[in-house]
Amino acid sequence: MVMPTWEQILLPLLKFCSDKKEHSNNEAIEKLTREFNLTPEETSEKLHSGQFKFVNRIGWAKTALTKASLLEVPRRSYMKITDEGMKLLNMGIKEINYEYLYKNYPTYTKWQDDLYNRYKEKKNKQEPLETGVEESTPQEVLDEQYRLLRNNLAEELLDRLKKVTPTEFEKIVLDLLKRLDYGEEIEHTGQTGDGGIDGIIKQDKLGLDSVYVQAKRWTTGSVGRPEINQFSGALEGKGATKGVFITTSRFSEDAEKRADSLKTKKIILIDGKRLANLMIDNDVGVSTITDYKIKRLDEDYFSSID
Repeated sequence: MVMPTWEQILLPLLKFCSDKKEHSNNEAIEKLTREFNLTPEETSEKLHSGQFKFVNRIGWAKTALTKASLLEVPRRSYMKITDEGMKLLNMGIKEINYEYLYKNYPTYTKWQDDLYNRYKEKKNKQEPLETGVEESTPQEVLDEQYRLLRNNLAEELLDRLKKVTPTEFEKIVLDLLKRLDYGEEIEHTGQTGDGGIDGIIKQDKLGLDSVYVQAKRWTTGSVGRPEINQFSGALEGKGATKGVFITTSRFSEDAEKRADSLKTKKIILIDGKRLANLMIDNDVGVSTITDYKIKRLDEDYFSSID
Protein backbone atom coordinates (compact mmCIF):
# COMPACT_ATOMS: atom_id res chain seq x y z
CA MET A 1 0.00 0.00 0.00
CA VAL A 2 1.08 3.60 -0.62
CA MET A 3 2.31 5.44 2.46
CA PRO A 4 -0.73 7.20 4.04
CA THR A 5 -0.64 10.96 4.42
CA TRP A 6 -0.84 12.49 7.88
CA GLU A 7 -4.44 13.48 7.12
CA GLN A 8 -5.36 9.88 6.25
CA ILE A 9 -3.98 8.82 9.64
CA LEU A 10 -6.21 11.23 11.64
CA LEU A 11 -9.42 9.19 11.79
CA PRO A 12 -7.79 5.74 12.25
CA LEU A 13 -5.65 7.16 15.06
CA LEU A 14 -8.69 8.66 16.80
CA LYS A 15 -10.61 5.39 16.43
CA PHE A 16 -7.65 3.50 17.87
CA CYS A 17 -8.06 5.53 21.06
CA SER A 18 -11.84 5.08 21.23
CA ASP A 19 -11.57 2.63 24.15
CA LYS A 20 -10.79 5.65 26.35
CA LYS A 21 -7.58 4.06 27.62
CA GLU A 22 -4.09 5.52 27.56
CA HIS A 23 -2.07 4.23 24.60
CA SER A 24 1.62 4.61 23.87
CA ASN A 25 3.02 5.95 20.62
CA ASN A 26 4.52 2.52 19.90
CA GLU A 27 1.11 0.86 20.27
CA ALA A 28 -0.33 3.30 17.75
CA ILE A 29 2.54 2.68 15.33
CA GLU A 30 2.08 -1.09 15.50
CA LYS A 31 -1.70 -0.86 15.11
CA LEU A 32 -1.64 1.58 12.18
CA THR A 33 1.16 -0.32 10.44
CA ARG A 34 -1.13 -3.34 10.36
CA GLU A 35 -4.21 -1.33 9.46
CA PHE A 36 -2.54 0.32 6.48
CA ASN A 37 -0.88 -2.99 5.56
CA LEU A 38 2.55 -1.39 5.22
CA THR A 39 5.59 -3.46 4.29
CA PRO A 40 8.84 -3.41 6.29
CA GLU A 41 10.41 -1.48 3.41
CA GLU A 42 7.71 1.20 3.63
CA THR A 43 7.90 1.56 7.41
CA SER A 44 11.71 1.77 7.27
CA GLU A 45 11.68 4.75 4.87
CA LYS A 46 13.45 7.67 6.52
CA LEU A 47 13.58 11.43 6.28
CA HIS A 48 16.92 13.20 5.88
CA SER A 49 16.74 13.96 9.58
CA GLY A 50 16.90 10.22 10.27
CA GLN A 51 13.35 9.89 11.60
CA PHE A 52 11.09 7.23 10.08
CA LYS A 53 8.62 8.89 7.71
CA PHE A 54 5.59 6.86 8.88
CA VAL A 55 6.38 7.56 12.53
CA ASN A 56 6.75 11.25 11.71
CA ARG A 57 3.33 11.33 10.04
CA ILE A 58 1.69 9.58 12.99
CA GLY A 59 3.34 12.15 15.24
CA TRP A 60 1.91 15.04 13.25
CA ALA A 61 -1.53 13.42 13.20
CA LYS A 62 -1.36 13.03 16.97
CA THR A 63 -0.27 16.67 17.33
CA ALA A 64 -3.13 17.87 15.10
CA LEU A 65 -5.74 15.90 17.07
CA THR A 66 -4.25 17.16 20.33
CA LYS A 67 -4.32 20.77 19.17
CA ALA A 68 -7.99 20.28 18.23
CA SER A 69 -8.62 18.90 21.76
CA LEU A 70 -9.73 15.55 20.35
CA LEU A 71 -6.80 13.78 22.02
CA GLU A 72 -4.85 14.62 25.15
CA VAL A 73 -1.34 13.70 26.25
CA PRO A 74 -1.56 12.35 29.84
CA ARG A 75 2.19 11.72 29.90
CA ARG A 76 5.09 11.68 27.52
CA SER A 77 4.74 9.34 24.51
CA TYR A 78 1.13 8.50 25.41
CA MET A 79 -2.27 9.62 24.18
CA LYS A 80 -5.88 9.38 25.28
CA ILE A 81 -9.15 10.36 23.62
CA THR A 82 -11.10 13.30 25.07
CA ASP A 83 -14.86 13.73 25.47
CA GLU A 84 -14.74 15.96 22.39
CA GLY A 85 -13.01 13.18 20.47
CA MET A 86 -15.65 10.64 21.48
CA LYS A 87 -18.37 13.10 20.49
CA LEU A 88 -16.87 13.38 17.01
CA LEU A 89 -16.63 9.60 16.58
CA ASN A 90 -20.22 9.14 17.74
CA MET A 91 -21.31 11.42 14.93
CA GLY A 92 -20.21 8.68 12.53
CA ILE A 93 -17.81 10.93 10.67
CA LYS A 94 -16.19 9.30 7.63
CA GLU A 95 -13.15 11.53 7.19
CA ILE A 96 -11.06 14.01 9.16
CA ASN A 97 -8.68 16.34 7.34
CA TYR A 98 -6.90 19.64 7.74
CA GLU A 99 -9.82 21.70 6.45
CA TYR A 100 -12.31 20.03 8.79
CA LEU A 101 -10.13 20.63 11.83
CA TYR A 102 -9.42 24.21 10.82
CA LYS A 103 -13.10 25.09 10.35
CA ASN A 104 -14.49 23.33 13.42
CA TYR A 105 -11.91 23.54 16.22
CA PRO A 106 -10.77 27.03 17.29
CA THR A 107 -7.74 25.76 19.19
CA TYR A 108 -6.48 24.06 16.06
CA THR A 109 -7.26 27.14 13.97
CA LYS A 110 -5.26 29.37 16.29
CA TRP A 111 -2.33 26.97 16.30
CA GLN A 112 -2.27 26.85 12.51
CA ASP A 113 -2.51 30.63 12.21
CA ASP A 114 0.32 31.13 14.67
CA LEU A 115 2.43 28.52 12.91
CA TYR A 116 1.96 29.51 9.27
CA ASN A 117 1.24 33.24 9.34
CA ARG A 118 4.94 33.79 9.91
CA TYR A 119 5.60 32.49 6.42
CA LYS A 120 2.51 33.44 4.44
CA GLU A 121 0.51 36.63 4.20
CA LYS A 122 -3.23 36.14 3.93
CA LYS A 123 -5.65 38.94 3.04
CA ASN A 124 -8.50 37.18 4.78
CA LYS A 125 -7.27 35.98 8.15
CA GLN A 126 -10.32 33.76 8.63
CA GLU A 127 -9.64 31.80 5.45
CA PRO A 128 -7.94 28.42 6.01
CA LEU A 129 -4.27 28.73 5.23
CA GLU A 130 -3.00 26.90 2.19
CA THR A 131 -0.17 24.96 3.69
CA GLY A 132 0.67 22.99 0.58
CA VAL A 133 1.33 19.93 2.72
CA GLU A 134 -1.74 17.79 2.10
CA GLU A 135 0.50 14.73 2.01
CA SER A 136 3.60 15.97 3.78
CA THR A 137 4.09 17.05 7.36
CA PRO A 138 5.79 20.40 8.08
CA GLN A 139 8.99 18.56 8.95
CA GLU A 140 8.84 16.71 5.64
CA VAL A 141 8.46 20.04 3.83
CA LEU A 142 11.60 21.33 5.57
CA ASP A 143 13.30 18.04 4.78
CA GLU A 144 12.44 18.34 1.09
CA GLN A 145 13.71 21.92 0.93
CA TYR A 146 16.94 20.81 2.58
CA ARG A 147 17.28 18.02 0.02
CA LEU A 148 16.80 20.48 -2.87
CA LEU A 149 19.35 22.91 -1.41
CA ARG A 150 21.84 20.09 -0.90
CA ASN A 151 21.35 18.73 -4.42
CA ASN A 152 21.85 22.21 -5.89
CA LEU A 153 25.01 22.67 -3.83
CA ALA A 154 26.33 19.28 -4.96
CA GLU A 155 25.79 20.26 -8.61
CA GLU A 156 27.53 23.61 -8.11
CA LEU A 157 30.40 21.91 -6.32
CA LEU A 158 30.84 19.34 -9.07
CA ASP A 159 30.80 22.05 -11.76
CA ARG A 160 33.47 23.93 -9.84
CA LEU A 161 35.63 20.82 -9.47
CA LYS A 162 35.58 20.32 -13.22
CA LYS A 163 37.15 23.76 -13.66
CA VAL A 164 40.18 23.25 -11.42
CA THR A 165 43.47 21.96 -12.82
CA PRO A 166 44.26 18.23 -12.58
CA THR A 167 46.88 18.94 -9.91
CA GLU A 168 44.45 21.06 -7.90
CA PHE A 169 41.88 18.28 -8.13
CA GLU A 170 44.37 15.76 -6.80
CA LYS A 171 45.10 18.01 -3.82
CA ILE A 172 41.37 18.52 -3.14
CA VAL A 173 40.80 14.76 -3.17
CA LEU A 174 43.65 14.19 -0.74
CA ASP A 175 42.35 16.98 1.48
CA LEU A 176 38.99 15.20 1.58
CA LEU A 177 40.65 11.91 2.51
CA LYS A 178 42.43 13.68 5.35
CA ARG A 179 39.10 14.97 6.65
CA LEU A 180 37.78 11.42 6.50
CA ASP A 181 40.64 10.30 8.78
CA TYR A 182 41.59 7.75 6.15
CA GLY A 183 45.07 7.10 7.51
CA GLU A 184 48.05 8.27 9.53
CA GLU A 185 49.72 10.15 6.68
CA ILE A 186 48.75 11.14 3.13
CA GLU A 187 51.33 11.92 0.47
CA HIS A 188 50.65 13.68 -2.82
CA THR A 189 52.62 12.08 -5.66
CA GLY A 190 50.89 12.85 -8.94
CA GLN A 191 54.02 12.89 -11.08
CA THR A 192 54.35 11.93 -14.73
CA GLY A 193 55.37 8.32 -15.12
CA ASP A 194 54.10 7.30 -11.70
CA GLY A 195 51.64 4.82 -13.21
CA GLY A 196 48.58 6.94 -12.47
CA ILE A 197 49.15 7.01 -8.70
CA ASP A 198 48.25 10.48 -7.42
CA GLY A 199 48.47 9.88 -3.69
CA ILE A 200 49.48 7.37 -1.04
CA ILE A 201 47.67 6.90 2.26
CA LYS A 202 49.76 5.31 4.99
CA GLN A 203 47.27 3.55 7.27
CA ASP A 204 49.78 2.94 10.06
CA LYS A 205 52.68 4.98 11.41
CA LEU A 206 55.30 2.71 9.90
CA GLY A 207 53.70 2.68 6.48
CA LEU A 208 53.35 -1.11 6.44
CA ASP A 209 49.82 -0.87 5.04
CA SER A 210 49.10 1.70 2.34
CA VAL A 211 46.17 2.71 0.13
CA TYR A 212 46.93 4.19 -3.30
CA VAL A 213 44.80 6.93 -4.79
CA GLN A 214 44.01 7.91 -8.35
CA ALA A 215 42.08 11.13 -9.04
CA LYS A 216 40.72 11.85 -12.53
CA ARG A 217 39.18 15.24 -13.26
CA TRP A 218 37.04 14.45 -16.28
CA THR A 219 34.50 16.90 -17.70
CA THR A 220 32.92 14.51 -20.21
CA GLY A 221 32.51 10.78 -20.70
CA SER A 222 32.84 8.04 -18.13
CA VAL A 223 35.74 6.12 -16.64
CA GLY A 224 35.81 2.73 -18.32
CA ARG A 225 37.32 -0.71 -17.87
CA PRO A 226 40.71 0.24 -19.42
CA GLU A 227 41.32 2.89 -16.73
CA ILE A 228 40.50 0.36 -14.00
CA ASN A 229 42.89 -2.15 -15.55
CA GLN A 230 45.60 0.50 -15.72
CA PHE A 231 45.09 1.44 -12.07
CA SER A 232 45.06 -2.22 -11.07
CA GLY A 233 48.36 -2.66 -12.92
CA ALA A 234 49.84 0.34 -11.12
CA LEU A 235 48.85 -1.23 -7.79
CA GLU A 236 50.45 -4.48 -8.89
CA GLY A 237 53.67 -2.65 -9.64
CA LYS A 238 53.70 -1.19 -6.13
CA GLY A 239 52.89 -4.50 -4.52
CA ALA A 240 49.69 -2.92 -3.21
CA THR A 241 46.27 -4.48 -2.66
CA LYS A 242 44.15 -1.41 -1.83
CA GLY A 243 43.17 1.50 -4.04
CA VAL A 244 40.70 4.36 -4.26
CA PHE A 245 39.71 5.70 -7.68
CA ILE A 246 37.97 9.09 -7.58
CA THR A 247 36.56 11.00 -10.53
CA THR A 248 34.37 14.01 -11.28
CA SER A 249 32.70 11.88 -13.94
CA ARG A 250 31.05 8.49 -13.50
CA PHE A 251 32.10 4.88 -13.92
CA SER A 252 30.81 2.71 -16.72
CA GLU A 253 29.10 -0.56 -15.87
CA ASP A 254 32.11 -2.45 -17.24
CA ALA A 255 34.41 -0.45 -14.97
CA GLU A 256 32.31 -1.28 -11.90
CA LYS A 257 32.18 -4.97 -12.82
CA ARG A 258 35.94 -5.03 -13.36
CA ALA A 259 36.62 -3.46 -9.95
CA ASP A 260 34.27 -5.96 -8.29
CA SER A 261 35.87 -8.91 -10.05
CA LEU A 262 39.41 -8.33 -8.75
CA LYS A 263 40.44 -11.21 -6.48
CA THR A 264 43.70 -10.01 -4.97
CA LYS A 265 42.97 -6.27 -4.78
CA LYS A 266 40.24 -4.02 -3.41
CA ILE A 267 39.51 -0.90 -5.44
CA ILE A 268 36.89 1.54 -4.18
CA LEU A 269 35.22 3.68 -6.86
CA ILE A 270 33.93 7.16 -5.99
CA ASP A 271 32.09 8.99 -8.78
CA GLY A 272 31.38 12.69 -9.04
CA LYS A 273 28.02 12.59 -7.27
CA ARG A 274 29.37 10.71 -4.28
CA LEU A 275 32.48 12.88 -4.22
CA ALA A 276 30.41 16.07 -4.01
CA ASN A 277 28.29 14.67 -1.18
CA LEU A 278 31.36 13.55 0.75
CA MET A 279 32.81 17.04 0.40
CA ILE A 280 29.58 18.58 1.70
CA ASP A 281 29.41 16.16 4.64
CA ASN A 282 33.02 16.92 5.60
CA ASP A 283 33.05 20.68 4.90
CA VAL A 284 35.57 20.55 2.08
CA GLY A 285 35.07 23.38 -0.41
CA VAL A 286 31.84 24.50 1.28
CA SER A 287 30.95 26.66 4.26
CA THR A 288 27.95 26.80 6.58
CA ILE A 289 25.79 29.92 6.34
CA THR A 290 22.92 28.96 8.66
CA ASP A 291 22.08 26.25 11.18
CA TYR A 292 18.48 25.35 12.04
CA LYS A 293 17.49 23.35 15.11
CA ILE A 294 14.07 21.70 15.26
CA LYS A 295 12.91 21.29 18.83
CA ARG A 296 9.98 19.53 20.48
CA LEU A 297 8.12 19.91 23.73
CA ASP A 298 9.84 18.06 26.59
CA GLU A 299 7.07 16.48 28.66
CA ASP A 300 9.66 15.02 31.04
CA TYR A 301 10.61 18.54 32.09
CA PHE A 302 7.07 19.50 32.99
CA SER A 303 6.28 16.20 34.69
CA SER A 304 9.37 16.62 36.90
CA ILE A 305 8.16 19.91 38.37
CA ASP A 306 6.61 19.45 41.82
